[in-house]
Amino acid sequence: METEYAPKGRKITRDKDSGETTEFFRRTYLQLEIQIAFSKYHDPLIGGLMATQSLLLIAFAPLVSLPRDFNTNLLMLFRWVHFLAGITWVGLLYFFNLVNVPFMKEIDSTTKAKVIPRLMPRAMWWFRWSSVVTVVAGIAYWGNVVGTDARNAGTHGGGVMASFFIIWTVTWAVL
Repeated sequence: METEYAPKGRKITRDKDSGETTEFFRRTYLQLEIQIAFSKYHDPLIGGLMATQSLLLIAFAPLVSLPRDFNTNLLMLFRWVHFLAGITWVGLLYFFNLVNVPFMKEIDSTTKAKVIPRLMPRAMWWFRWSSVVTVVAGIAYWGNVVGTDARNAGTHGGGVMASFFIIWTVTWAVL
C-alpha cells in the first residue's frame, strides 16, 4: 500500500498492484467533494438532493466498476442503447395506438388542424429514429457477439450474419 495526499491534506491509500483506493477513504472523499460543490446553495431542495446523492454514492460506489477492456464496454453500451431506444419505440407505439387514435376521434376538425401539424411530426420523428437506433444497436450487438463466437470457433461470422439476413429477407418478400 502506498499513500498519496488528496486536497486539504486527506490521505487516500491505494493498493500498488490494482491501483484501487481503499473503499472507506474513497467514499468519504467523494462525499466531501459533493458537499463542497453544493455548499454554496442554501435552498432546501438542493440540500436534500445533495444529501441523497451523497448517500447513494456512499452506498453504491463500491458496487460500480466498469470493465477495463474496450469490447466489453462497447457491448454494454450497445445493450443499453438498444434497450432505451426500444423502450422509446414501444412507448411511442402504445401512445399512437392507445392515446392518440382515440383522442383524434373525439376532437373536431379545427382542433385537429392545429394539433396534427404540431404533434405528429415531432412524435413520428422520435418514433422513426428510435426504431432505427433500436435495430442498428441490436444488430451491432448481435454481430459483435456472433463474430466473437465465430472467431473462438475458428471460423468467420459472415456466414451466420448473411444467412440470418437472407432468411428474413425471403420471409418478408413471401409475406
